[in-house]
Amino acid sequence: MQKGSITTMAIYNKILFATDLSPKAQHAQEAAFRLAREQGGEVHLLHVNVLSALHMEYRGLQKADDYVQSVLAACRDSLQAVPEPPDLRIERSVITDESPGRAILDYADKHGIDLIVMGTDHVGSPERYLTGSTVLKVLHGSRAPVLVTGNEGAPLTGIQRMVVGTDLSDNAAAALRHAAELAGEYNAELLVSYVLPPPLATPYDVEQVLAAPDRAAAEKALERFLDTLGLAVTPQREIRTGRAHLELMESVKAHGADLLVVGASGHGALGRIFLGSTADRVVQHARCPVLVHRAPGR
Repeated sequence: MQKGSITTMAIYNKILFATDLSPKAQHAQEAAFRLAREQGGEVHLLHVNVLSALHMEYRGLQKADDYVQSVLAACRDSLQAVPEPPDLRIERSVITDESPGRAILDYADKHGIDLIVMGTDHVGSPERYLTGSTVLKVLHGSRAPVLVTGNEGAPLTGIQRMVVGTDLSDNAAAALRHAAELAGEYNAELLVSYVLPPPLATPYDVEQVLAAPDRAAAEKALERFLDTLGLAVTPQREIRTGRAHLELMESVKAHGADLLVVGASGHGALGRIFLGSTADRVVQHARCPVLVHRAPGR
């Protein structure tokens, strides 16, 4: 059977494409439409108008009120202007008076969204500090998987090869199960990449290096980890040494992967620390679409 072709029941029946209506969202829109089309799902187009929330302080001033209403009308027109392919079901919504991150999360919970798709600028772009903060808030709080893709990287033109980063944790296990389900659905190749930390030198003596990771022990640990999961597909595996986000991106490049999948930790401060150490950096730097999956109930 051809790689990249659907073979089983869809797992993304409702896909939320959260857009700021800027050009950088084009790859994300294409990804949302493609996945919905392939899986027979529906797309929810959502735009959160930030200006209306900022305007609350100036309500009652006629010029301010008129300006905000004109902007809202333009946003609704722009959202309505997004072409609706004949083979897709699309719902369109503009939300006001709420922060973008919170509005996206609330909408996803209320409508039972299975996947959130968002676009972002590549790290280093000045606009990223605005759009990126919304992406990070959604990553930290979403119960549904979040697919992030930017216009500077490769678009999601299909799912034939996936790389899944793992640290052998429960969150990584949940992400791998989800990736294996996708791999089975798309008849795609699946590679599990386990990244070990590099040897470290103390700040007092560069020659005093801590013991290097035991690769043989890591291989056995990875094998045991995979054996406990009972995956529907048999993944390939690799062990790398280095900084996790950099090694995962190198793995994507080396194997020509279409999608990088990483696990997210729980809500709150601990989740932010984890995201900041791996998943956040991957989302900021990756040149391919990244799927961030959170373990249920975490």
